[in-house]
Amino acid sequence: MMTKVRKHIFLIALCVITVISSLGLSAYASSPEETVSALRNEPTKLICVSKYGDTAHYPENSIEGINSAVQKGADMVAVRVKATADGELVLMSDDNLSRMCVDSQGNTINKNVSETGIYELHEYFLKSGKGGVSQTATEYKIPTLLEALQAVDGKTVLLIENAWEYKDEIYTLLSDNNRLNSCVLMLEAGKNEISSWLSGKSAMPIVFSKFKGTVVWKSRSYIKRTVNAGVAGVLLGSSNAYSMTFNKNTVAKAQGKIRAVIDMTDPNLSGKRADTQLYWDDVTSRGFSVIITDNTEQFSEYSKRTENARARLSELCDEASKTNLTLCSTYSATNLKNRLTVSKDVLSSSVCANALENEYYELSKALNSLNDRSTDDKNQKTVTKGRIVAAVLVAVGFVIVEIIFERYRNESIKLRKVGRKLYGKAKKK
Repeated sequence: MMTKVRKHIFLIALCVITVISSLGLSAYASSPEETVSALRNEPTKLICVSKYGDTAHYPENSIEGINSAVQKGADMVAVRVKATADGELVLMSDDNLSRMCVDSQGNTINKNVSETGIYELHEYFLKSGKGGVSQTATEYKIPTLLEALQAVDGKTVLLIENAWEYKDEIYTLLSDNNRLNSCVLMLEAGKNEISSWLSGKSAMPIVFSKFKGTVVWKSRSYIKRTVNAGVAGVLLGSSNAYSMTFNKNTVAKAQGKIRAVIDMTDPNLSGKRADTQLYWDDVTSRGFSVIITDNTEQFSEYSKRTENARARLSELCDEASKTNLTLCSTYSATNLKNRLTVSKDVLSSSVCANALENEYYELSKALNSLNDRSTDDKNQKTVTKGRIVAAVLVAVGFVIVEIIFERYRNESIKLRKVGRKLYGKAKKK
């Protein structure tokens, strides 16, 4: 009897663990409201954007792929749209259907979206993953933008990449269906064009702009103009890894005002950087905080690591701030105060997990190095900036005096040879 009871208890416990685990799959993803709020008000919160959904298990731009990406931790999902012959907006990356679509017999469809009506499109099937000749047909269909909005309502934010081409149609669709706050429009246009289009809107959509180039003054000007236009983020891209577009000082023009966005899935936009943790550390250390990725699950873990590092550093900053330094040696107390200032700056600005973890180590070291005041401060071998400057000035002073004295002595010797005294009258013969 007891054995049966134990089995039942074990099964119940197993079920509870399974349910909790399944719920935990989506635990890392923010709600649309939280994502939009973070986008505007929390500049140090990383935002994960899945490129076209979970393409490892579902067709790109499919509703099923979008939902799977959200389950794996995506805060936003990037999609692309095209207009059909009868004016419907559908999720599709290419003008032509051949890469992604087959008919019921498995034959590749070689037609343009703009030449095909919505009812005909609904007869076709999407190929798996990112499509192509080697991919097999699936049971999934091409969704309209409205169908996708309805399917993901309350789950995620859609980032519509090529929105400028259909900006007015998309804006009307979102406005009519009360979705302006659950979508982001990526407008690939000039700063003046974007500003002009937005200025005529009664309700402001959430907008990202896009700049690709290597000239630093152009990228900085673009950031400034789009900030003034009310843009929420700017995608900065270049095929050159060493482009000034990726420079910290360039990205800093956006920090605290709009989000710096980078597409890690496209080498021509990420400076040939790979979509891996090593390069996520690199781009986040430069100030990029919205990351478009194909590796949603891995980036979700990286984002969690970043938030944990931030929380640990914040707690240590609180501990250091409350530490009583009256009984500590002057040198160790000053060292901690200086380190704490640096730590707070990193905490308020950095989105890089590596930077936050390194600063936690440095602050811990400063905190653990506090010495008792009984330690003779005079015997501390300290080298400070002030002392270095003072030493340099004294050395320069000695050199100047030596030069003046040497010139005076040499001049005196020359004049003495011709029978004259320096600054005196000539001798009478």
